[in-house]
Amino acid sequence: MKAIGRLFKYLKYKKIPHTRFEKEVGLSNGYLNTQLKRDADLGEGVLNKIVNYCLDLNSDWLLTGKGSMLEKKAGIGLMSDTDSNEQEAQAAAGNVNVGVEPPPAVANHPSYVRAMDKIQELATEIADLRKELVEAYRELHGMRKK
Repeated sequence: MKAIGRLFKYLKYKKIPHTRFEKEVGLSNGYLNTQLKRDADLGEGVLNKIVNYCLDLNSDWLLTGKGSMLEKKAGIGLMSDTDSNEQEAQAAAGNVNVGVEPPPAVANHPSYVRAMDKIQELATEIADLRKELVEAYRELHGMRKK
């Protein structure tokens, strides 16, 4: 399977229509589907757009198929609307999963508690910035059509 096939697999996993992805990344309408039908390679510029936009996508997996599809980073990357809504709800409730469970002796340590509070604060800020980013992309796309 080529990178184009793996990209479609990622988009399907994230429940993101390829047409929406093309618009948000700045690709021409129908580009990805055409490349898939032709079993064509993706160019360097397109690959750069993809990995710069999909922060949770493992670029090694995209290029070679080796490793896992997603990076092991918490809370980043292109999200489906469902992912985004869930993360925003979790952040608003003060629940952020950073993927690390501390030893019991550390969990109540004041430094750990302060760090977790800061992470919660940043997660909320990230959710707000994601909303702004999506709106900016939508606005930009609207300007391109005019």
